[in-house]
Amino acid sequence: MAQRNPMNERYNPDLDHGGKTKKSAASAKPKRKASEGVRVQSSSTNKTKEQKRKEASERRKEDRSRIYASGGPQDPVYKKWRKVWWTLMILTALCTGAYVVLAPRGGTLATAGTVTLVLAYIMLAAAVFIEFKFCRPIRKQFERQMNNMTVAQKRRYDAKIAEERAQKKAEKAARGGLFGGNKKKADAVAKEIEEEEEQASKK
Repeated sequence: MAQRNPMNERYNPDLDHGGKTKKSAASAKPKRKASEGVRVQSSSTNKTKEQKRKEASERRKEDRSRIYASGGPQDPVYKKWRKVWWTLMILTALCTGAYVVLAPRGGTLATAGTVTLVLAYIMLAAAVFIEFKFCRPIRKQFERQMNNMTVAQKRRYDAKIAEERAQKKAEKAARGGLFGGNKKKADAVAKEIEEEEEQASKK
């Protein structure tokens, strides 16, 4: 075994060795504030399960209201099948009403009522098929796109929807002014549009 040198500084207790400390990990964090397009998530260790659940629920409600305000997916295929779905549902309701009226009368009217009821069931089944086969997948994809948007993208989307709605209101007011001569209504709609634009600019 090698003999230790008694003159080495490490074995002399009277000397001040002056040890150095390591920098903490907190000093490595960025000092600059994140831009509005970046989604900053707070530490999950400080939040309870109830708080996380509440925040997720609020985000879902906000995204759902945004989807409803936009009128759903703007895909032409979706719009086409949605019109077919509404047509089938209205015809189903009419055929069911016809059955309720014709069935108690007996005879050929009762037979006609039974036929309308069968048609109502067929159209209802067709509407359910269209909903799950064509409409639902497009709507779910649209909802996923909305949920994956950043804060800046959601603000731009909200501004776009507000602009489209304001344009539709202005066109409707212009039509009313041309045909009905309702100038007060047109002025009220124009004032409402200006207020919405001011609120959007403040946000």
